[in-house]
Amino acid sequence: MNKFIKIIILGLIILGGIYNIALVFSFDKKYPENAELEAIVKIISEKKEKTNSNSYTVKIINSNIEKTKNTKIILYTSKNENLQYGDIIQIFGKFSKPDVARNYKGFNYRNYLKQSKIYGSMYCKNVKHLGHKSSLLEKIYCLKEKLMQTLDEMYDENSSSFLKGILLRRQ
Repeated sequence: MNKFIKIIILGLIILGGIYNIALVFSFDKKYPENAELEAIVKIISEKKEKTNSNSYTVKIINSNIEKTKNTKIILYTSKNENLQYGDIIQIFGKFSKPDVARNYKGFNYRNYLKQSKIYGSMYCKNVKHLGHKSSLLEKIYCLKEKLMQTLDEMYDENSSSFLKGILLRRQ
């Protein structure tokens, strides 16, 4: 019995390694370098405000590039765009792959995004809103936002931040 468990564990480790290698090789081949991307996407994350733009994680529904359906990218929009979780939008822009590590054993942004199966990013000036698709995850996200707002109203800033970090894993 003990030998059987060791064989199963070894087999799982080998299969995991093969899957990881296959993912690395297929990851770079999905999108061509600096491709013009025209796509219909769904917002699958909350808005993250940057200094000059907003960023969202989006899932591609349909695009002009083959084999990119159901892949994820990071979308940067202008500050005046206010998109919600579940919005279906049409985007046009230049796709770019993330940078690799510049220093030996330094931080590799491309590998960091690979862990979340995010293929790259693009900046889109004009976003065409096509509709909204409601889902269970959107309802959970709305509940989370309401709870955060309630915590802000009930407690001071330090206590509210602490509770959000423990209860909601605020990113």
